[in-house]
Amino acid sequence: MEMMEQIYTKIQIESIFMSSKLFDSLVFVYTESQQWIEILQLLNWVKKENCAPEVATINYLKKNLLYCFEATIRAQVKDRLELFEQEFFLG
Repeated sequence: MEMMEQIYTKIQIESIFMSSKLFDSLVFVYTESQQWIEILQLLNWVKKENCAPEVATINYLKKNLLYCFEATIRAQVKDRLELFEQEFFLG
């Protein structure tokens, strides 16, 4: 977990482009460790200019969202996922 936080911080500071595999790895680690606020922050930070996500990663997040037991965070992540899909896959 600590290593992923360091990687994510470096990505942000140095404006490193996230490949689909790197994005998937961050999502996987944060999801499995129930770090929903970090997922929300990640989803809010990524743009087309700095990330190339795959639909499978977003589907994975949606399926695992039921394990987010904080209703407000779950609602925020769900709303952000909808915007994320529109930005990356529908627009």
